[in-house]
Amino acid sequence: MQRYLLHIVLFLSILFLSDSVVWGISVNAMEDTTYTISGTVSGDVQDDVTIDISGDYETSTQTVSDGSYTISGIPHGSDITITPSRTGYSFSPSNRTVNNITSNQTGQDFTSSQLSYSVSGSVSGAIQGGVTITVSGDHSATTETASNGSYSITGIPHGANITITPSRTGYSFSPSNRT
Repeated sequence: MQRYLLHIVLFLSILFLSDSVVWGISVNAMEDTTYTISGTVSGDVQDDVTIDISGDYETSTQTVSDGSYTISGIPHGSDITITPSRTGYSFSPSNRTVNNITSNQTGQDFTSSQLSYSVSGSVSGAIQGGVTITVSGDHSATTETASNGSYSITGIPHGANITITPSRTGYSFSPSNRT
């Protein structure tokens, strides 16, 4: 082993000390260098958000309970897009693009907002205005119909199972509720 080491040192010394010949050694270590992308999802949901990486490098991961995520192994010079997703939520920004990665990328953060919906309808018949509309189940709300019998309830979370029940003293309604 020592004999080979001596020959290598001697050979390299000759290469670099030679005046008449220009010797060059080209090493592109950057081609094998990889980097890490990390960030946090905050807002209405933090855990179990899927983080997709697309572009020159593709993979995905899930956020942990505090909303953080880390993806390693992204090759030097990659152009990627980071996109969060989870059913029932929107994210701001909707994605982030990082071009020509030459270092670790921290602070690739997103804010989540739960999607919500509205339910509207109308009551017809002998009485239209002043009917109490009650929402129960996974979401609770109450409103009254307008004089033409119309109503609207907003802010119902994505995936909520609800029952809508009309009521007014002295009146019965058919159907008595809707789910």
